[in-house]
Amino acid sequence: MLILMIVFIFYPLVNAFVISFYKGYQPLLNQRYAGLTFNNYTFVWNQYYFKAALKNTFVLAFISVPLSIILS
Repeated sequence: MLILMIVFIFYPLVNAFVISFYKGYQPLLNQRYAGLTFNNYTFVWNQYYFKAALKNTFVLAFISVPLSIILS
């Protein structure tokens, strides 16, 4: 069971996290383009739609869910 968790959960999770720091990635060829940077994260953080989605997530998690629990 532990081997299956490592293969199907932990390895893909860690691999996706590592790939997110590269400038580019070609999944069919498994090529990673040089440059470990935070540019991907700064690009996303500066987008209006990301900030709107983040705000909506917090509203759902901290207002809507507790309110529905209280009312039920």
